[in-house]
Amino acid sequence: MHEIAKKTGVNIIAVAGFKEDIFIKAWLGNQAFEDKVIEQQLVKEITEGVGDTGVRCGVLKAATSYNRVTPLEEKVLHIVARVHKITGAPIVTHCTGGTMGLEQLNVFEKEGVDLSHVSIGHCDLNPDPWIAEEIAKRGTFVAYDSVGKAKYHPDSQRVEVLRTLVDAGYEQNILLGMDIGRQSDCKVKYGGLGHGWLLTNFVPRLISEGFSQQVINEFLVENPKRWLSF
Repeated sequence: MHEIAKKTGVNIIAVAGFKEDIFIKAWLGNQAFEDKVIEQQLVKEITEGVGDTGVRCGVLKAATSYNRVTPLEEKVLHIVARVHKITGAPIVTHCTGGTMGLEQLNVFEKEGVDLSHVSIGHCDLNPDPWIAEEIAKRGTFVAYDSVGKAKYHPDSQRVEVLRTLVDAGYEQNILLGMDIGRQSDCKVKYGGLGHGWLLTNFVPRLISEGFSQQVINEFLVENPKRWLSF
C-alpha cells in the first residue's frame, strides 16, 4: 500500500481494527489477549505505525455479524471506541448484510464517541430508508459503499434511498464506495467493474436522476474530508 501510494500519488489510508467474529475468534477468542493489550496495539498503529514500517493507520475498524452482535464483537466495539477517544481517529464499521448499524452506534454512544467521525458501513446491503435516516439523525455517516453490486440490490434502490436522505436534509451524512478488493473486481486484468466505476458510471447516473453537482461534491469530497480529519 505504501509503495502504491508513493508511485501513484494517491492517498491510501490504512485501517487498524478487526472484522467480524468468524474471522477473529481463533485469534482474539482463544488467546489470553486482555482488552488493554489490544487497545495499546491499536493506539500504536494509529500514533506510531504498523510493526516497524512507520506507516500509521488513519481509521479504526469494528464489525458485527448478520443480525447479531456476538460478545467478542461487542468487546471489539468497546475497545475501538476507547482508542478513538485516545487518538481521535475516525471509525468505520462493517455491518454484515447491512444489519446492526444502530446497535453499533448504541455502544459507541455509551462510550462517548464523537459520532460525527463514525461511518456505518454497508448500509446499502439493507436499503431501508428508515434505518438510514435513524443513523443520519445521530450525526453519523451512512455508507452506501456497495455501489454496483447488483447481486445484492440494484443501484435503483440505492438511488432512491439516497434521494430520500437528501430530501430529508442529510446530504452531509452520506459516503459512497464500492467495497471491492478481490482480483475479480479489477477491470484491466480480470474484467471486473474496477475502482473507477463509481465515478464513470454511478455518478453520471446520479446526475441524470436529478442530483446536483453540489450534492455529489458533498458525497465525494466534503463528507469524506470531515469524516477522516483528526
